[in-house]
Amino acid sequence: MKKKKILLILTGGTFGMKEGMPTNALRPSTVDGKYILEAVPEVKQLADVEWVSIFNLDSSDISCDHWENIGKTIQDNYSSYDGFVVIHGTDTMSYSATAVSFIMKETQKPVIFTGSQRPLPKIRTDARENFINAVEYATQDIPEVALSFGSELFRGNRARKTSIDNFRAFRSYNFPTLAKVGVNTELNPKVFRKKGDPKWTYGFDTRVLLLQIFPGMDADLLHDSLTDGKVRGVILQAFGAGNLPRFDRSWLSLVSDLTKKGIPTIITSQCNQGTVDLTAYENGQKAMECGAISCGDITTEACVVKLMFGLNHYKKYDDLIKFMQHDHCGEMN
Repeated sequence: MKKKKILLILTGGTFGMKEGMPTNALRPSTVDGKYILEAVPEVKQLADVEWVSIFNLDSSDISCDHWENIGKTIQDNYSSYDGFVVIHGTDTMSYSATAVSFIMKETQKPVIFTGSQRPLPKIRTDARENFINAVEYATQDIPEVALSFGSELFRGNRARKTSIDNFRAFRSYNFPTLAKVGVNTELNPKVFRKKGDPKWTYGFDTRVLLLQIFPGMDADLLHDSLTDGKVRGVILQAFGAGNLPRFDRSWLSLVSDLTKKGIPTIITSQCNQGTVDLTAYENGQKAMECGAISCGDITTEACVVKLMFGLNHYKKYDDLIKFMQHDHCGEMN
């Protein structure tokens, strides 16, 4: 059987880092695709892998322009390869995978993000296993923008990084895993998205603010800066099912003022698992009456990317809210 043809897209991250002087802190290095394929020769049994390096950054330095660079690299090569593997830093991998899922909307071919907690040259690195698994997934019939880490494959816009030092660094709390690797590779095709041709769409508006609410936090301190016209969208990580304070240091007047100015206030939860339901408690109901918008079980990372994307493509407030409340690429139920 002819081997699948896979494009390896390098963007940096811990996977290819080395320790630098004088502090021995990890930093991007000259590790390239040739080095990776020589260091992990097993992948040659799985696929014919070619590679391209589009940038080499610690993922904390990645921004919307880099998301678009990844998307355009996939678009330019989409017809020439059977699947894609993106090596990416773990810190913002969920954001980038989500962004590419919105850029593409649908796919006929697997796009697999992966990285590692320790650099490839290190003893006891997880980079080798993660890379092998990602290449194998990229040869499968998986029409998803996905994230492969440890022994599991997640939908990219459903995954969150949950550990700094554990090799099982990602979880998907509100959606099943797409696949698992053990002695055998076990796919879960009943949860795969339907195949479709990509709808390549670019553009993100960065004028979004994410705030985590805490007891005693004073909304009045932020009122002027949030309503001066520079911010176009606000995401509040609220308590539990989406509750905001409404008595001492109430947030309701700020939500109301933002809504009147056409600035959406999107509510996510500080809890990893479950769905925001603004009808469940009176505090949530009062926030909803002031204009707060629930996005259900979406992750905070996916909510940020989705709002940035939506603000760039929907100029009318009602159209934007409708966009935020409905699923577009598997990001929410």
